[in-house]
Amino acid sequence: MQEAYILIMDDKAGERKRIGDLLVQKGYDMLAIGTVAEAVDAFRRERFDVFLTDFNIPGVDELRTLNTAHKINPEAPGTIDSNLFICIG
Repeated sequence: MQEAYILIMDDKAGERKRIGDLLVQKGYDMLAIGTVAEAVDAFRRERFDVFLTDFNIPGVDELRTLNTAHKINPEAPGTIDSNLFICIG
């Protein structure tokens, strides 16, 4: 496995599976979740090297989510992008 442990947050289960499958194929360890509460929970339990989140999750303030994640784990970089997951391959 790659050295990076990646947390993915997307409200669409199909996207989480697609992105997760791709990252696993590339050799990364990852956890895919669908809500802010799950993200905060995951950050409290585990240490992630990267946090990727979709920009278009209804009712979610992605900047606030990244800020909360950063307070829990200041070393983990975060990225918000609605097209990020298209570019991973």
